[in-house]
Amino acid sequence: MCSSITRMPLIQNQCNKQDKPARMSHNIKFGKISFLLFLGLVTFFYLISTTLNDIYYVITNPVVGFTPVKNEETNKITVGKMIPNGPASRAGVRVGDVILRFNSTDFNNPESQLTVFNDIEVGDIVQMSIMRNNTIREISFEVQRHLLVHTKTVLLQLLPGLIFCYMLCIIGIFVFLKQIQQPTAHVFYLMLLAWAVAMMHFVFSLGNPSSIFPVWTEIFINPTMPLAAGLMLHFYLIFPVPKNIFRRFSAPILFAAYAPALILLVAQIIFGFNTPYTVPRTHQIWIYSLIPVFLAAILVLIHSIWRAPTPYARRQAQIVFVGTIIGLGLPAAGFFFLSHYYSPVYLLTLIWPISLAYAIVKHRFMNVDVIIRKGVAYAVMSGFVIAAYFILVVGIGQVFITLAGTQSQLVIIISTLLIALAFNPVRQRVKEFIDRRFYPARYTYRESLRKFSHELVNIVDLQKLLNMLVEFLSTNIGINPIVLIWYNPDDKFFFIREAVGIDVPHAQSLAHDNYVISRLLQTKQIVDLTAIRHKQSTLANDELVFWEDLSAEIVLPLYSRKGMVGALILGQKNEKEPYDNDDINLLEMLSDQIQIAVENALLTDDLREQERLRKELEVARRIQLSLLPQSDPVVPGLDVSGISIPAMEVGGDYYDYLNINEESFCVVIGDVSGKGTSAALYMSQLKGMLKALSHQKQSLAHMASELNTLTFNNLEAKSYITLMLASFQMKKNEIRLIRAGHLPLLHHRKSDNQTAIITPKGIGVGLDPGKVFFEEIEEMKIKFEPGDIFVLTTDGIIESVNDLEEEFDFTSLQDLMRRHRFTSARECRDSILKEVRAFSNNGEQKDDMTLVVVRVPE
Repeated sequence: MCSSITRMPLIQNQCNKQDKPARMSHNIKFGKISFLLFLGLVTFFYLISTTLNDIYYVITNPVVGFTPVKNEETNKITVGKMIPNGPASRAGVRVGDVILRFNSTDFNNPESQLTVFNDIEVGDIVQMSIMRNNTIREISFEVQRHLLVHTKTVLLQLLPGLIFCYMLCIIGIFVFLKQIQQPTAHVFYLMLLAWAVAMMHFVFSLGNPSSIFPVWTEIFINPTMPLAAGLMLHFYLIFPVPKNIFRRFSAPILFAAYAPALILLVAQIIFGFNTPYTVPRTHQIWIYSLIPVFLAAILVLIHSIWRAPTPYARRQAQIVFVGTIIGLGLPAAGFFFLSHYYSPVYLLTLIWPISLAYAIVKHRFMNVDVIIRKGVAYAVMSGFVIAAYFILVVGIGQVFITLAGTQSQLVIIISTLLIALAFNPVRQRVKEFIDRRFYPARYTYRESLRKFSHELVNIVDLQKLLNMLVEFLSTNIGINPIVLIWYNPDDKFFFIREAVGIDVPHAQSLAHDNYVISRLLQTKQIVDLTAIRHKQSTLANDELVFWEDLSAEIVLPLYSRKGMVGALILGQKNEKEPYDNDDINLLEMLSDQIQIAVENALLTDDLREQERLRKELEVARRIQLSLLPQSDPVVPGLDVSGISIPAMEVGGDYYDYLNINEESFCVVIGDVSGKGTSAALYMSQLKGMLKALSHQKQSLAHMASELNTLTFNNLEAKSYITLMLASFQMKKNEIRLIRAGHLPLLHHRKSDNQTAIITPKGIGVGLDPGKVFFEEIEEMKIKFEPGDIFVLTTDGIIESVNDLEEEFDFTSLQDLMRRHRFTSARECRDSILKEVRAFSNNGEQKDDMTLVVVRVPE
């Protein structure tokens, strides 16, 4: 996380001790890294080759069901070891039967009897003559494939083994690439690769993996098991920090850890491999080296838990310890002491890679910043549920089969399916719980940010904006509390404007020249305060108390065109974990949108604060009236009527009509920020710019974008305009509509007597230089028919209140349009104004009321 955000020096010192990505390219030895990556590639190639070989083996390998042995006393070939419930067993063959004939081969000749099994294929019919109790019997049966006879072995050994080995490789490569400059990560990576190869080759594989590789590769594969144990001891000696004994005696300790692998490697080179001399000695090296090295690794890990430098490191070591004991220790004990019942124990091996993945995702094992967004947490939990479900079904199935005392493969398959179906509702409920908890589709960062940004541009109320921010940040990252501080330019200090999730005195303030604010002004980037308590000498006491009172961990600056206007102070995540890279990236992406929205909301507040300047009132009123249409226009095919009634103090409501071309008639309605003379002057500029742009024969969206650019460069910093353009295309019977932060358009349809509220996307004119405005503006096309009515209005109509402080709102306006759908545009307009005045009990008009009604005559 240190590399992705701007931090104070007190935090940089800690980051530099752990990782230095800025200088990584100078420190990495590319030859070593290339070799390590090559080993990973070779390991994956080995695993994939062995996997394909095993799949081919279980599908194509023929199983007769018994092993023939030669009776030395009688010199006869008899039935030796039988496969329970195998083809021969079900046909009636028993251990000790004397084989007289196998298909067309007479077993009276002991020298050639064993070669007949080499030509057997799956599906062949075997005809046997056997002698039992001096009675000759004829037996026939069909040769079956390995998968059907040894289904339990495939489910309990091969499948868990594949999951185990591939998970180790993926985890190892992931950590290696994330911490490519760290020697500890290199050891961890090699350890997982060695365990994956060793366990696949010597434990999990059902086929003969040696048969698919050159003979000389055995020299390197045979030592992988003692090598894996040595690497485990090496890793635990340096995780999470190098042990003191390792610092003092690293050379002899490493020699002892890797000596068994080296001895086995040298022995094979000198004496050859897979020979009567080396095979038993290989087994001895395994037994006498694996156990003490593995036990030494466990003892070192216990020491790491006992002497962990931080509670976080202790928790990591505890998770790894539990995973190692259950995932490797118990299966090893089962291999030596419970070999007859060993197959179910293979399932326990999955615990080790799962524990490593959990430690990485949840507790940043190996200092890896994993994506802790909802989608990844959801994927991890879903994978865990699938693995648990598989283990549960197979485990219960094994218990049932043991209790039933049957070895029938058909019974095994049917019982497993029935148990899976029985527990499927439980699995489904757990999955639904995880879905509700993590919302993977809805709350992935990119999708959530996209939806939030679209909602943000329509918010002009600061409190609503803060509520949305709180909900978004708490839902996606789990942040609480959230505090907004704002800059007072007159007194040059920051004060608390809003606080959510914490009770703090709003009178608290922070000088603009303190350390953290200076860093924000200098870098214009997020500042992380997580280490502030460990470097108290960096901050003045009053500033330290200020941030501690707010439980601050992250400070996000808010900028406008005039500079830094405030900051968003974010507390802890609900999980009480530090912010990771993706949290910071999300906040940085939000920063621009938040700044525009906050400024928009604040400017809207300013718009509602009227300046009571009597000297400007009369001048502004005359200017405003001269800018508005003096009469209703005469438009072929349309009935149009508009009116604007100024409040006691002249506001910025504006409407006009534009003849863009001979085939279209355009209605403009808007609201200019400010009051008095300034609003009137902006209206004058707006009218002139619209008249000029209307002759350029371009789309409404491009026309609005040009207007936005001109307005941004000419208006004062805190000024902006909300605007709506509705162009009626008479020949096409359609209206083209754009909305730049203004109120929605109301469209009453005669066809179904319904009134729709139409709200295209768009932000106010003059808030942005052009890029965001053009990306957000949306031009809509709406069909109309004779008898349809359109109403364009400003907030003076909608926000009129009665004695109970209830607003007139859009619902009332929709009802009025339905009631007066058969009247003329002027009558409809006057009826609406009359109803609004009656609703407000003819009280003081607090804002301009502007209304344009367009009716399509029948």
